[in-house]
Amino acid sequence: TISLTTVAAWQQNFPECSFLGEETCQDEVAEMTNKPTWVVDPIDGTANFVHKVPYSAVCIALCIDRQPVVGVVNVASLGEMFTAVQGKGAFLNGKRIQVSETSRAEESMALTEMGSQRSESIISHRLDVINAYLSSNIQAMRCFGACAINMCLIASGKAEIYFEEGPHAWDVAACTVILREAGGIVTNTDGSAL
Repeated sequence: TISLTTVAAWQQNFPECSFLGEETCQDEVAEMTNKPTWVVDPIDGTANFVHKVPYSAVCIALCIDRQPVVGVVNVASLGEMFTAVQGKGAFLNGKRIQVSETSRAEESMALTEMGSQRSESIISHRLDVINAYLSSNIQAMRCFGACAINMCLIASGKAEIYFEEGPHAWDVAACTVILREAGGIVTNTDGSAL
């Protein structure tokens, strides 16, 4: 598989690092340590990829002390490469990006995903949250099917809000450093630090 092949190659070059990814954690709990860790999602937006919808990405992050410090999100189908290094800014195809300056709900686009968990209580809760946003007079709401792409849209100022419950470290690590370096804020759903 893509991720396992990547991990095998990187372990030769970075033996001091841990690796975390969707394919490497299938049967075990994904746990990040303070050890330098490469976090890889070989296909964020898998359902889009399978259905030939052009919104999927390869995501690679380096985390040190459990915090992402380098992030790359490659949306090859759109010719877009988002990159960031902590303290150095965020870029799209080499050009600096920043979050939107919009602060009014009436001018804001919110992005979300329904996630893969489908219990009745989870679906009901997600629909309640979406209803609250729609009732707040938000200009628009969209679901593009890929966490990393959604967060990079926020980082590049094309949308203002993204919320999702349940993404894993490999879904958010790369785009977290990109969004922060673009001037955005990333938190857990309760508002605590990610």
